[in-house]
Amino acid sequence: MEMQTVQNFNITRPETLVGNIARSLIGFIAASGMGDGDKLPSERQLVEQMDASRLPLREALSMLKGLGIVQAHHGKGVFVKQVELKNIFKMLSPLLKVQRNISMDDIMVVRYYLEPAIAAQAAARRTDSDIRKMQEHLKAMQDNVAEIEKFIIPDIAFHVTLAQATGNMIFDLFVSVMHDLIVQVQKSFPDQEASRKKSVQFHADILRAIIERDEKTAAEKMRQHIEDIGKAICKTLKSSR
Repeated sequence: MEMQTVQNFNITRPETLVGNIARSLIGFIAASGMGDGDKLPSERQLVEQMDASRLPLREALSMLKGLGIVQAHHGKGVFVKQVELKNIFKMLSPLLKVQRNISMDDIMVVRYYLEPAIAAQAAARRTDSDIRKMQEHLKAMQDNVAEIEKFIIPDIAFHVTLAQATGNMIFDLFVSVMHDLIVQVQKSFPDQEASRKKSVQFHADILRAIIERDEKTAAEKMRQHIEDIGKAICKTLKSSR
């Protein structure tokens, strides 16, 4: 829908103008109920309503484009996009890890409490399609157990699919946010084929419980899996000192 009139954006100063305009635009999009494909007001309308010059407005729109919130079509205008928070957080996760000093312990504690709950929910709500995907990921893990770089890809995909199988977009979002952080955990895991074979067995046990809709066992097997990873990483860190 093309908005013909624009509400006042109530931009305050002296906060950074470009950032302030960007936040105001996001607030306007949300308050107006604008969704994927809806057109923003024209640049002239926005300039008038915001009492801002074209340059900071364009910079603010560029910021929103970079975040995947809007997209421009030459000669047609700027349109709202379906926000994919997963992609935004995945893009920012390396920076968040450095700036927030996220430790391996932080990651493992979150996984210990979060992923058993995800496994239980997946057991209760999974579809046949989810099962097929997890079976494919498990087979890929088995086929690549000798090579850690190739093994990590289906391993992570299994956990992502598990979160999606819950039908809860918040679980899906959390696992996607942790995606790159989990990869770092995987690379800290001992590069031993025996360890990866053990991981495959845990995943097989988890999948079996999910197929059987056994929520309790799915959660417990996941908890054991996370505990096993944590112990292996601790052992590796101690031996490297």
